[in-house]
Amino acid sequence: MYKSPKDLRKNIKLYESDAYISSYHRSPGERISRVLKYIKLYPSDIVVDYACGNGLLMDVIHNKVKKYIGVDFSKKFIQKANERRKKLKIGNARFYCMDIIQFSKLNERKFDKAFSMDFVEHLNDKDLKEIFAEIRRTIRSRGKLIIHTPNSDYFLEKFKKLGILKQTSGHIGVRNGKEYADILKSLGYKSINVHFLNHYLKFFKIFNVLSPLPFLGKYFKARLLIICSV
Repeated sequence: MYKSPKDLRKNIKLYESDAYISSYHRSPGERISRVLKYIKLYPSDIVVDYACGNGLLMDVIHNKVKKYIGVDFSKKFIQKANERRKKLKIGNARFYCMDIIQFSKLNERKFDKAFSMDFVEHLNDKDLKEIFAEIRRTIRSRGKLIIHTPNSDYFLEKFKKLGILKQTSGHIGVRNGKEYADILKSLGYKSINVHFLNHYLKFFKIFNVLSPLPFLGKYFKARLLIICSV
């Protein structure tokens, strides 16, 4: 996670806490596997995973790409990621404990695919624009940016905004598809495709049956998958 001078930095105790790290996903599961259904990976791809956390994406793509790179400012997450890499004996993965802007300046036009999995909701608009302007510089021509994030139009997110439900810790920038498309377009990203995904957690899947409803369906799509090019 990028070490923002404002919102993220003041929450650094949250992201480095044992409670937060232990509550994080421990296996790739459906959250990641369904994202990959929309992405074509090639054996020649060099992939970067921004705000990689404990490196779960590595588990499912390391054998599909040439090289996987994970970046996160959390020392504890990077430690967990390296423990997983060693345990699984994965040789084509590396993890860097750095902030994203610093990393981006050192790695221009290096990557074919750049992933951002459940990260952007931790950013205010100013930091989002600054960080993803730099990320764009790291993606090769015709490369892809892939973002997975909560959808602010989802009915439970509406309840959180109204104060009926408590917002998830650290989620300061939950947005809808149009808001992300507008921001990414302003930063020079092209061919922006927004996919609306149902909830992946078993308990909330009871609401997924309502997602095909005309006009109301968008309020039952819990996640956004955004794919664009540079």
